[in-house]
Amino acid sequence: MNRLQKISFLLAALIAAIAFTAQAQRYSCSDLDWPDQIASIREHVAAACDEVVEIDGRPFARVNATFLRETAGDVTLSFLMPDGNTVIETFRPPEDFRVTVDDKPMAFHQLTHGQKLTLLIPEKE
Repeated sequence: MNRLQKISFLLAALIAAIAFTAQAQRYSCSDLDWPDQIASIREHVAAACDEVVEIDGRPFARVNATFLRETAGDVTLSFLMPDGNTVIETFRPPEDFRVTVDDKPMAFHQLTHGQKLTLLIPEKE
């Protein structure tokens, strides 16, 4: 590989690294436009957001929580905060809202108290 080829290769690698970094920085928990369905608990969900993952070009907030109960459509979760504390919140998710447990989609009323959940909350469309 001659000197010009080496420089071209390094330049291409640098451009790819910059593009990757720009894409990775494109989404952060604090910048997401949260869906209306979580408006009542938005503050704590945003604070509990671990990271933003991209699925099919759409950003999703990844949030860890523990299921506490579901009563007449109202769901109570304990959100794990980055500092290790937890915040308990109750909200009413859309009827078609599902969580995945052991690779199986489930409705909240199918969960048991104390089940650990990872929620992927899509950015508002």
